[in-house]
Amino acid sequence: MNDSRRAVRMGQHTWLLLATIITELLVIVKWSRGLFTEPMPGKIKVFLSTLAVLLVLYPTVAFGVPAARKYLLRHKKKTKVQ
Repeated sequence: MNDSRRAVRMGQHTWLLLATIITELLVIVKWSRGLFTEPMPGKIKVFLSTLAVLLVLYPTVAFGVPAARKYLLRHKKKTKVQ
């Protein structure tokens, strides 16, 4: 049960972390309107956008794609055997 290679579900702490992050983002968006009068510089927008894409892309490629490939291959073999 504690084998990390066989884990396919997110734990309770992960859901709590995601809920906290989303709540914090909503609070920031709601109460930060009008706080900054000048627009964000373009270079900073590009840097933050690139960073966000990499933060999503790397775990997806490193952990999601191989796990999905194994899952699909395992279930394809089971359907051929049955």
